[in-house]
Amino acid sequence: MTEPSTDGDATASADAGPSEAEPEPAEPDVSLLSDEERVEHLLERNGGRMKQAQIVRETGWSDAKVSQLLSSMAEEDRVEKLRLGRENLISLPDEE
Repeated sequence: MTEPSTDGDATASADAGPSEAEPEPAEPDVSLLSDEERVEHLLERNGGRMKQAQIVRETGWSDAKVSQLLSSMAEEDRVEKLRLGRENLISLPDEE
């Protein structure tokens, strides 16, 4: 009886390939996004909710610009605004 030979080629069966490390989706270039898309992207990155003041800080836009932009987005049902005391909580609309 003869036994199969292994020829010392143990490395051929080892799985070492790029298929294990899937590349993550690239972050969009925010300079190419419209203001509305940039706000939506910020909201998505932050779990769908942010305070309006945080949007002002992260975008570097003025309070007035963010306020006008969010009001127009709310009229188009792209975001929802909830007044909490002296702050607005901005969220992506519920998709039902």
